[in-house]
Amino acid sequence: MTMFRALRFMEPSAAYWLAVIPILWCCWLAHRWYRDRRRYRSGIGPQLARLAPLTGPKRDVATLMLATLAATILVAAAARPEAIRNVPQYESVDLILLLDRSASMLATDIQPSRLSRACLEIENLLRDKPPTIDRLALIAFADTAVVTSHLTRDSEILFFFLEWIQQDQHTFYGTNLATALESALAVARTEAPQRRTAIVLISDGEDQGDLLARAVDQVHDARIPVYTIGIGGNAPVAIPAGVGNEHPTLRDDKGAELVTRFSEATLRRIATATNGEFYRSSSGRELGTALTRIAAREQPSGHVREEYTNIEWLPLSAAVCVLSAILVIL
Repeated sequence: MTMFRALRFMEPSAAYWLAVIPILWCCWLAHRWYRDRRRYRSGIGPQLARLAPLTGPKRDVATLMLATLAATILVAAAARPEAIRNVPQYESVDLILLLDRSASMLATDIQPSRLSRACLEIENLLRDKPPTIDRLALIAFADTAVVTSHLTRDSEILFFFLEWIQQDQHTFYGTNLATALESALAVARTEAPQRRTAIVLISDGEDQGDLLARAVDQVHDARIPVYTIGIGGNAPVAIPAGVGNEHPTLRDDKGAELVTRFSEATLRRIATATNGEFYRSSSGRELGTALTRIAAREQPSGHVREEYTNIEWLPLSAAVCVLSAILVIL
């Protein structure tokens, strides 16, 4: 949060024009004395005073005060004021998102599905990206991993691929968390070797790979924390079949319905081993909160930067209002 703390003037020498105001007062007093003298000599002064009370000394004093105020404000505008505010500086981090798109993520225990809800919450994060996050990458994985978007500051690219993932009708079998972590590590080493990087793994936790321990050790050695978000309900749920399948749900070779079970242990172990943190989303609503908390874990660096905002329009607007009031009185 930033706040204006002070003002500065780019042209402080404009303040010398304030010295003209006493001279204008003297000219006004001389003009008023000369005007009243002529009126009373002509004999019409008392008649005008009776016909228009507002033309008397009170109106003259009000006009003088408003004119003085307008002149002072215009001088302030000529001095080109700028508001100074302190902006906290953040130690930015690159975020690599690993999105499980295996068949089990099509389960509808999380509405509209585990995968669709994950995509929607990532989109919400992109719309309101905190200042601690600099670049983002997106890796979709099932049995293999695909880098759909390399590290970028262009959120529109990630929006495109998230929409494409949701609309893709193909069914991807298997879940290999190891290949997802290895792909993320490769992106971090090639695209952000000297930058702080964090990995966010969104999955239902089921893993059919056998090289996960080695991949976790590699990520740990690279000092990259992995924040895992487990998405899925507590009860076993059937896996919807893809387009063109004769059954509405996936079946094994014997025709038995395949079900998916959320697995917390694997995701928790990955987070603990890499100095990250595990989050659970059993209804889908917790997913957005988890992403926000992960971003908030990166604290400000403790430094501030001064920013300057031109506010000449403020005194100019005030001067217009005061001059309008003078016209109304006159």
